[in-house]
Amino acid sequence: MVAAILATVLANLIGRGPSNEGGLSLFWMVLGVSSWFMGQAWYGLAGMGLRGKRPLLSSAGFAVLGWVGLVLLRVWFIETQEQFATALAADFFYLLLFEAFVMHLWVFGLFFRSVADWRGPLTAAVSSGVLFAIFASFLFQEALFNQYTNGITAFLYFLAWGLFYGFIRLRTGSILGMAFVQAMQSLTAWYILIPQIPPSQPASFGSLYVGMGIVYMILVWRLWPTEESDYRV
Repeated sequence: MVAAILATVLANLIGRGPSNEGGLSLFWMVLGVSSWFMGQAWYGLAGMGLRGKRPLLSSAGFAVLGWVGLVLLRVWFIETQEQFATALAADFFYLLLFEAFVMHLWVFGLFFRSVADWRGPLTAAVSSGVLFAIFASFLFQEALFNQYTNGITAFLYFLAWGLFYGFIRLRTGSILGMAFVQAMQSLTAWYILIPQIPPSQPASFGSLYVGMGIVYMILVWRLWPTEESDYRV
């Protein structure tokens, strides 16, 4: 948590806090840099989940299942505006570097590995999923739509999402694939398919969150390790 505290303090001192766009970008930047150097010093690249080749492809493959499920339910439940988004390259760069890579580097890299050494890999997967949910539900661009649904429902959606990624990290040992897929998921579901705001049926967001939460938990059930050899810490 040292990295998050340092990022919050600097963002408040320089960028007036993560509640505004400049402060939020600074928060992500400091969080990423501090997590990178601490992780490098303590665990190395592989220990932080920065693995390529088969682990990368495996983590991307599992994450794609969640992406496909979200896009299908997103099209089914949420109305889309009749226009095409602009500045997609800049949006994707922000989503990939800040919301995805930095978050995964800190939560499923540094935090996951430290908890795994302390309390074991299974505890690390669950606790990192909870940490992901707490920060994502406040700081991700998708959190802007939480106003159209019950706060508890929205948080449970982010919690299921975090647990899904936590178990992908546990089973594959890589954060790179799922970080890239998360950025593509957010870009397609919320930037290319622009939601109708305000929605004609506000409850549709709650239906999406409940449906996706169920999908994520089914995938977590399938990813749940049955023996210690399944761990890829």
